[in-house]
Amino acid sequence: MHVITVSPASRLSLGSQVVVPGDPFTCPRLRLHLRTDLDRGVILDLDPDALRFLAATTRTMLASYQAAERALRQTGPSFRPLRPTPRRLPI
Repeated sequence: MHVITVSPASRLSLGSQVVVPGDPFTCPRLRLHLRTDLDRGVILDLDPDALRFLAATTRTMLASYQAAERALRQTGPSFRPLRPTPRRLPI
């Protein structure tokens, strides 16, 4: 698996093109080019079903992230230890 980490410090270049096969009975594909300043990049060929799946997955991940962010803002971070910790080590 090829992993690309996108952070605020990195740049992401995204390009796409529609690939129409020579066969009229074959569905066209979307070719997606991802490239960062730290990596060579990735080319994904997606048929319409795979593109719908990728879009749904991305929407779900974004919704989960936003829900977690809202919950953290409402409750605030919890720094309480789960059990008491000794203040000094026994000698």
